[in-house]
Amino acid sequence: MTEELTAEVNKVLQKMGLVFESPRFRYWRIRNDKYAFGWTTEKSGDGKFYAFIYRITKKAWKLTKKVKFGRRKTAKARAYKWYCERKEKLKQP
Repeated sequence: MTEELTAEVNKVLQKMGLVFESPRFRYWRIRNDKYAFGWTTEKSGDGKFYAFIYRITKKAWKLTKKVKFGRRKTAKARAYKWYCERKEKLKQP
C-alpha cells in the first residue's frame, strides 16, 4: 500500500515538474584505482549528455570533472579517452 501511494505521489509531482531524476549512467573503472570514468546514457534536464570523472574515497564518490555534450556517443568517447589515458599512466613505471 505504501509503495503504491509513493509511486502515485511521485507521478503527480513529476507531471508538475517538481521531481527531478538523475539520468542513468555507465562507467569504466580500473581495478584497484581510485577513479571512475563515466557518461550519462540518458539526456539530463538541460537536454545534454555528460562525461565525468569521479574520485572514489572510502566514504563517497567525489566528482572531479564534468563535461557536457550534445550526443551520447561523444560523451562516451570522451569518458573512454580519459579511461585509456589513466590506464596508460598506471602502466608506466
